[in-house]
Amino acid sequence: MARARFTSILATAVCLLAPAYASATDRYVTTTGTDSANSCMFPNTPCFSLQEAVNSSNPTGDTIHIGPGTYGAGVASTSKDIDFEGAGAGTLTSVAGATVINVAAAAAFTLTGGGTLRNLQVAGGASGATGALTLQQPGTGPPVTYTLANVIAIGNGCSGCRALEVTDPGFGAASLLTANITDSTFLSTGDGSSTAFIQNGNANFARTSVLSRDSSIGGLLIEFGALNFSDGAIGTAGAGGGGAEVGGGATATLTRARLAGFQALLVDGGLAHASASVVDSVGVATLDGAIVRDDAALSVRGSTFVAEGTDAVAGADIEASPTGDVSLNSVNSIFRVHGGSAPGFDIDLAGATGHAATFTADHSSYTSVDTGGGTATPAGSATNIAGDPGFMDEAGGDFRLAAGSPLIDRGSDPLIGETDVTGVTRAVDGNCDGSSEPDIGGLEFIPACPPHSSPPALAVLSKVHMTHKRFRVGKPGAARAPKGTRFVYTLLGNGAKVTVTIDRPAAGRKKGKGCVKLRRGLHRSCTRHIRKGSLTKVSAIGRSSLPFSGKLRGRRLAPGRYRATLVAVNAAGGSRRRHLSFTIVRR
Repeated sequence: MARARFTSILATAVCLLAPAYASATDRYVTTTGTDSANSCMFPNTPCFSLQEAVNSSNPTGDTIHIGPGTYGAGVASTSKDIDFEGAGAGTLTSVAGATVINVAAAAAFTLTGGGTLRNLQVAGGASGATGALTLQQPGTGPPVTYTLANVIAIGNGCSGCRALEVTDPGFGAASLLTANITDSTFLSTGDGSSTAFIQNGNANFARTSVLSRDSSIGGLLIEFGALNFSDGAIGTAGAGGGGAEVGGGATATLTRARLAGFQALLVDGGLAHASASVVDSVGVATLDGAIVRDDAALSVRGSTFVAEGTDAVAGADIEASPTGDVSLNSVNSIFRVHGGSAPGFDIDLAGATGHAATFTADHSSYTSVDTGGGTATPAGSATNIAGDPGFMDEAGGDFRLAAGSPLIDRGSDPLIGETDVTGVTRAVDGNCDGSSEPDIGGLEFIPACPPHSSPPALAVLSKVHMTHKRFRVGKPGAARAPKGTRFVYTLLGNGAKVTVTIDRPAAGRKKGKGCVKLRRGLHRSCTRHIRKGSLTKVSAIGRSSLPFSGKLRGRRLAPGRYRATLVAVNAAGGSRRRHLSFTIVRR
């Protein structure tokens, strides 16, 4: 009994001494709160600083609700896995009602243990490549995941100040660090660094923009990791910065992406092999549309890469090096250089001793090729098309296909569920010929085709009958039979011309498959039909009738038995024949 009591007391003591993070807790921060003796746990008594709320939080599972307004300090560093929830992100031009963390000469958030940031705007960073958002994972630590949704991050206007860094400073396995980012915007305002930098980690972006302002670099750079980017933009046209860069040891898949900069896309295997796949995207550059160099490979499908302007050099620049081969494979894509002061090349290859530069293409558009020791599918060969692609306004930067472009409906079969960069389904009947095929390039042409009329429906005769099957012709005295008759029918399908053919049965003899007049040597009897004439009427859909007096071409038919054959004919063909028998009497 005494031993049991001691065990119970010990358990109670352990519980009392246990840390206060046994369960997830909501905590609150506002611009009017206070940090003095405050655990931040109650909405009516919030803390003033984010760091105080972090210090009070459990190692994992807590949510910190950050009220609207501007905060001058963020989170210097924490390894806790916390959900930071703001009141809104605002926009790049307005912070009304938003939660804004604006930190001078330091990161707004430095996180090392995972976590979530939602509905807030941050600005920060320090000279020497410290980002406004710095998300890290120690090389020997456990797997860490970050989630960002509806976040605006702005790098301070200093050299090397990024908007986002997702890095593993311990250079562990890239699979240990993952960032999932949706519906967000990243902007660098300084000089000398990329807007977003991913190193030794995996990053998944959706519906997100990575932009630069007056930056000589800008864009997004990934090294030694994996990137998935869809339905967003990387780089800023005309801002002088770069677009997307897939560096050594990295792989990337870009789907429905808009890329812009002095180079729209760079795949550089200088540090280690790099590879990228671009699908249904558009890249616009002032120098080179796409660059593939050193030990690297690029696959492009349903996309447009254009170098436009006085400094334009190449639509695609493919450069081997002594350290590795390079290749670019194109399907349903456009590579174009235009407007350069010196002649450029749509495809520019450079080989290297012992290593090859290769360009292969299918259903693609390019014209000028400089092999430079490499090999390329000749322009205009097989399914490829050379010449002006026929953009809407090439000099003005509108790279949609204009009506009459030779690239409309000239692509190969689409992938299941494939769309262009704007979300338009592949494929649209761009040339109005009744057949839908994908266009070549990243933007599907939407025509103004006249509506296709439905093929005429085949005429059908139904409810066919005569008002009188015994009738007379003329007016003899003491007439007993009715005078004349009417052929009555219902016409289905489209309108048609109805013909009633009148013939008179007569005795005949079989000859082969036919029935002919009586003659010697033929013994098998049959009934032949002697044509007497016909009646016609153009009828609309529905019930109709055709009068018949018993006269054809003004001449009376002799009394006797006859057969009427009705058929309706329209643009779709003829109906099934319907037969009626009738008798003409003397009176």
